[in-house]
Amino acid sequence: RAQASERAAAGRRLKQEREAAARREAALKAEAGRALEGRDEAEAARRTAEEARVAAEEARLTAEKVLAKEVAKAEASHAGVLEISRARLMANDKLRTEASQARKSAKEQQAAAEVAERDASASRAKVAQLQGEELEHLSAGQLEALLDENIPALARIQKARLATVPNDLLCPITLDIMSDPVMA
Repeated sequence: RAQASERAAAGRRLKQEREAAARREAALKAEAGRALEGRDEAEAARRTAEEARVAAEEARLTAEKVLAKEVAKAEASHAGVLEISRARLMANDKLRTEASQARKSAKEQQAAAEVAERDASASRAKVAQLQGEELEHLSAGQLEALLDENIPALARIQKARLATVPNDLLCPITLDIMSDPVMA
């Protein structure tokens, strides 16, 4: 009897183990089925994404072609406007260059005039120190030396005064040299 009871218990355990193994096998089959479905879905999604990428690339190429045609059409119809714009830009650049050169020249001339004015001022001070009688006692060579000192300074002053900036580069309101002239 004990043996029969042990056999019955062993049979039940074996049956339970078989049922558990069958359940594990069914779960594995279900999981494998889901994995296959997921793989199929992933493959379909990949194909859809690839088709969308190809369609987007075709749309981009078509848009580029249309844009190129529109640009060519616009350039052809506005060639005269472009030439006028280029001419204006070149004229403005030339005007800016001339203004810049005039400003530079004016600064150089102003510096030269200041130097000449200082030289002349020093010479005037020297002559002022000499009273009228003292000038009479100077020899011809000394008087000539005084003149020689003053002549270059006077020439630089006159040159600086005569040098003028072209009227086109002067502001019509303030008469200052324009810093960034633009031709309309």
